[in-house]
Order: sequence, then C-alpha cells, then structure tokens
Amino acid sequence: MTNNEEPRAHPMLKLFEIRREMQAIVMPEHGEIDESQLQELDTLADRFEAKVGNCVAALKNLRASEEQIGKTIKELQQHQRAIKNSAGKLSDYVHSEMKAAGIDKVSDGIHSARIARSQPSVEVIDESIVDDEWIKVERKVMSRAIIENFKETGEIPEGVQVLTDNTHLRIS
Repeated sequence: MTNNEEPRAHPMLKLFEIRREMQAIVMPEHGEIDESQLQELDTLADRFEAKVGNCVAALKNLRASEEQIGKTIKELQQHQRAIKNSAGKLSDYVHSEMKAAGIDKVSDGIHSARIARSQPSVEVIDESIVDDEWIKVERKVMSRAIIENFKETGEIPEGVQVLTDNTHLRIS
C-alpha cells in the first residue's frame, strides 16, 4: 500500500476466512453476542453471501466454457472421422485398382505407392469354441447394481462400502 492509499474498511477475505470470523463471533465461550458483534455478524453474513454468489457465477462460467469446449471437441472429432473415412476410401480405391491392374508399385516422381504385405490378423468366427487360454476376462465391480441392491435390501457386499452421507453443490 502506498502512502496515498487509504486502508480498505473490509479487506477481501476468502470464503473460509469469512466463515471462521463468523464462527469466532458465535462461539459459546464468548457468552452472549452484543450489538456490535451482531452488526459484524450481519456484515460477515452479507459478505459470505456475496462471495458465494461470485463463486457461483464463476462456476457457471467455467461450466459453460467446459460445455462449449465439449461441443467443439465433438464437432472436431466428427470432422476427423469424416476425413479419416475419406482417406480410407481413397486408399482402398487406389489399392483395389492397383491390384486389379496387377501393378505393385507406382511412382510419379513426387509421390509413390506400393502394395505391401500386411501383418497377420485374426478374424474370430465362433468365440464360443475358442480355448479359454485365448480369452481375456476383465473384472469390473458393478457399482450401480450394488447401489440398487442396497436401496432395495439394505445389504452391502463384502469388500465395498456404500457412502450415504455424500453431498454436492447444486448450482441454479
């Protein structure tokens, strides 16, 4: 602070600092709250409410940005898929025409294309007769089913914990 500046009457406190000041005023060991403390509590409550309002505005702005970025990503992914599909179709077209013509290699001086042997691949015809040695099974806990079962029966399977006292912030 320079010499020309006046000190602020209410410094900018963080939300938790305002809460702590409010709690300090209403602590039972302080006895009854006098008029000046009541006024300070009202001022702090107003500041707390204003600070929460500012935080909610910032949250809404962040969520709107997140949503817009998600939409942009989705549009770009669609555009990417379209380009990939076009490139794949063009590659398949050139490949099939070169094979049909019996030509293995083409070069125009700038670009070249050649038919090459691919790596071996597997096509599954009937999975039910494939030996278990070649099947991979992934274990995944079915959290939603556990919650539904808990709601219906109150039972909790071993190895999990159902958290019922969770809270979240609902913004409107």
